[in-house]
Amino acid sequence: MSLWEINVKESSLEVGRAQLLSLLYGIHLPDYDDEKKLNKKINEIKKEKIYIIKDMIVPEILNNYNKKLKDCNVIEIGPGAGIMLDWLAPKINHLHCLDISKSILESCYSQNQQHKNVSYHFIEGALELSSLKNIDFVYSQSVFIHLSVLDFYVYFEELYNCLKPGGLIYIDIINSDDSNFSLQEKEYQNQLTNYKALYNTDVSIKTLYHANSLSVLTKVAKDFGYSLIWSKNSINNSSNVSLIFRKNK
Repeated sequence: MSLWEINVKESSLEVGRAQLLSLLYGIHLPDYDDEKKLNKKINEIKKEKIYIIKDMIVPEILNNYNKKLKDCNVIEIGPGAGIMLDWLAPKINHLHCLDISKSILESCYSQNQQHKNVSYHFIEGALELSSLKNIDFVYSQSVFIHLSVLDFYVYFEELYNCLKPGGLIYIDIINSDDSNFSLQEKEYQNQLTNYKALYNTDVSIKTLYHANSLSVLTKVAKDFGYSLIWSKNSINNSSNVSLIFRKNK
């Protein structure tokens, strides 16, 4: 695995518009029959993501971390279009953006070139983050809901060596321990339908989302030296839960 830091002046994207909208915003282009509706949806997504970083992630980080925001070095996993990046970068010391998609990173860079304290890192192959040090906190929104417990294990193992003692990790997951969790929910069924159509095959419960057990993830994190210090259920779906873990030493 290598970390590849993007160093380009212009984005050289080779993906189509529909694919790019899906990668950056999670938008299924055929659902929108005109530009006005599409732009409205993009603006709604931007508003939601700014709310999450401004009114939820950063306040809870600062409530649990004794350092001024302007002095923090931060990692974002899965920056998408860079909506959270654009809000946060002017307020911190340095931001490292990580993604497994070079197209996403190139597009994110092209839309956020004004921020000179942001580095872009392409995760190619096995995850290895040894070049990133003295990180105060990590955040990742709507990424770990697509990852398995094995992915969680690898990320938390690598991030432990990046974080300062007391450093924090914010993620969100689909919690199968929750009494309201069900694979019959609309989001799961939509993805199941798309999965069947894409691969032209019959599948049972396999979807693009991964349901994780909060109790299991907390145990895995504890084994690495983290403590779960904060959690919050979504008001729209209690099985979608946001979490903050602290590195103990």
